[in-house]
Amino acid sequence: MGAVRRPPRWLSLPLIAVLTGSLATGCVTYRNFPRGYVNTPPPPRSGSAVAYKVVGASVAGGVGELRQVMENNSPFTSMERTEERPNQGYYVEVHVKGKAPAISSMVFGYISFSLLTLTPFWSTQDGSDIFFEVYRDGERLKTFHYEVRRKGFVWLPMLPLAWVNLFTYSEKDAFRAVANKFFEDAGPIFER
Repeated sequence: MGAVRRPPRWLSLPLIAVLTGSLATGCVTYRNFPRGYVNTPPPPRSGSAVAYKVVGASVAGGVGELRQVMENNSPFTSMERTEERPNQGYYVEVHVKGKAPAISSMVFGYISFSLLTLTPFWSTQDGSDIFFEVYRDGERLKTFHYEVRRKGFVWLPMLPLAWVNLFTYSEKDAFRAVANKFFEDAGPIFER
């Protein structure tokens, strides 16, 4: 399988600035994630201690929320962050990989940013892919894949409608739902 060619990180900075500033000038929501798991209560604690590591970053606090859910809402007696993969016990390595918007969206994003959002910018294909790799005693058992997509429209005349963002899903909501869904999907593996 060939490597996916991605633009240099510095090219994404204007796009990130536009998206994070969109609360004031546009509407952004997240989709393609298990919405029914956004506010799932924590399962009863059982099982054993699990170590975990999160690799990657997000635009609007999703990785921080993912860590918080992993540590405080997991079904395990404890879940501790580590930098090294342990040779004994269960270990979960989470990879958060950003998905760039389409080239046309990036072009409109750069133009919109350079003109302080006087021209419109929209994107429907960017977001994150989240992979949970479960290990036991150093051996990988299974990989779970979830996707989160961002849908946004940014334009200065949208400023009066920015309040709509208060009623849409945020990146934190999406990452919390993914973590809760992972706990359910991976449950049988940890029961072995």
